[in-house]
Amino acid sequence: MLKPLQYLSFKEAGIGSALFHRYVADDFPNTDWIEGHPNSINVELKAQHRSAQFPAERRKILVNSLRQQYESSGVKDEAVEHNLLRLQDSNTLTVTTGHQLGFAGGPLFLLYKIASVIKLAESLEQKHPQLQVVPIFWMNSDDHDLAEINTFFWQDAAWTLPISNENHPVGQYLCPEMPDFWASLHSVLPSGMAWEEAFLQLKTAYAPGVPLGLALRRLIAQWTKGTGLICLDQQDSTLKREAWTGLLPHLNSTPWFDALIETTNKQESAGFSPQVKPMPSLFFYHSSLGRERIERLGSSFQSVQSNTSWNFEELAHEMQNHPDRFSTNVSGRAMYQEFILPNLAYLGGAAEIRYWMQFKQMLSFVELPFPMLVPRESFLVFGQRELRYLRGFNAHPIDALKPKQSFIQHWVRTTLDEFPEMPWTAELNSIAVHWAEVFGAADPGLKPAVLGRFSKLSTDLEKLNTKRLKALKQREQTQLQRMDAVFNWTQPKGIFQERILHPWCLGPDVRASFNAILSISNPLSQQVVAVQM
Repeated sequence: MLKPLQYLSFKEAGIGSALFHRYVADDFPNTDWIEGHPNSINVELKAQHRSAQFPAERRKILVNSLRQQYESSGVKDEAVEHNLLRLQDSNTLTVTTGHQLGFAGGPLFLLYKIASVIKLAESLEQKHPQLQVVPIFWMNSDDHDLAEINTFFWQDAAWTLPISNENHPVGQYLCPEMPDFWASLHSVLPSGMAWEEAFLQLKTAYAPGVPLGLALRRLIAQWTKGTGLICLDQQDSTLKREAWTGLLPHLNSTPWFDALIETTNKQESAGFSPQVKPMPSLFFYHSSLGRERIERLGSSFQSVQSNTSWNFEELAHEMQNHPDRFSTNVSGRAMYQEFILPNLAYLGGAAEIRYWMQFKQMLSFVELPFPMLVPRESFLVFGQRELRYLRGFNAHPIDALKPKQSFIQHWVRTTLDEFPEMPWTAELNSIAVHWAEVFGAADPGLKPAVLGRFSKLSTDLEKLNTKRLKALKQREQTQLQRMDAVFNWTQPKGIFQERILHPWCLGPDVRASFNAILSISNPLSQQVVAVQM
């Protein structure tokens, strides 16, 4: 179980931009960029409109494709099957989050995203009993940046998938034979049956010949079994063909791009940095040279590297017959997702929320609805040791998110014993002279004896002070080591814990850790929660 310790705003935790903070605070500068704040939107009315706008035939294609994805993956889950049946209903909507195919699940915040989207679906159904809402995890398997997803961090080390870059979508990369990797990972495994089971789970998921997309799907399925979360692989050829059919007409028209440029310029003029650079095309072409941008040149379309060229009819034919050869770029991804899903809300981190804020007007020009934007929750997890150290500094969980050096400087100023090494010297000399005179007045021979005694006392005190300084130095070193331990846990490599540490840092049973996170998740509260594990 996880015990909440402190609730922080995103701004207090240093997460997100000024634009994101204003959105969370319901103090937004331009409502043309958003649907509205989650707490002020008429959810029931939006749900009615969204259901009416999503064609029955497209819903049938979506459900059939998802069911085929699960059948071919070998993943069986009654809760998933139940939600697929619900998704056939014309009144059922989705709430979506997504991420790259991080090796071994990637960093902790993958669990937070998934817990948040599941909890959001549950919360919307509880608040609006007439709604049916299914949580979706959009697997970004078309991404080409292998270096962004091929490493996870655990036991103060980076564990990198030993695979070479082959210039195709990461979801299609096949896991290699990697006995040296598994042997190295197993050698640092803590003892115990639970860790052996966790290791076997990971090794089985990433068995030789398994595509990376399938490996992650199987891991997530084991971690979230029984929750009803549906993983959607964006590389699905049937879903792509359906989406390309709907989006192709917009290749011959630019109003959507003009709207995107207009929104981007307005955000920049208001002093905000837009999340993405607008691109005038919607698609990439996947060739032997890698992922190529498609540009319009007069009445034709051309891939920028291989110089493959099509007229509109030829491109349409190619996309219909080989939809897997194409993927959406940063602009087209929003269109693809909202075209293929009856989406009520998108849930994501601060950068993702800013990403979507650029696309509302663009989506309106392609007659696609804009989802509610819900920030995912963040958690800052502490073990008992880290909390004990924090209490020793009279500090709070939020202090562990401050810059390490400023925390140390504050501690030095307010805590360290900084008095001079021998503060008694002047005072002791004055007293010695006084009493030497008193004793010498009665017997001049006593005067040097008195001064000698005080000199010996000064020497003894100096020896004791050496011991005091040594103890003080040791205490400082211990405290500094404890500070390092706290900050290496909360900000490993200077990065917020959730963005780098692997779920194994919470223990070998990731499913148990996930359920503990799910039990306290409340994404509509829009906050960062410091918790004790």
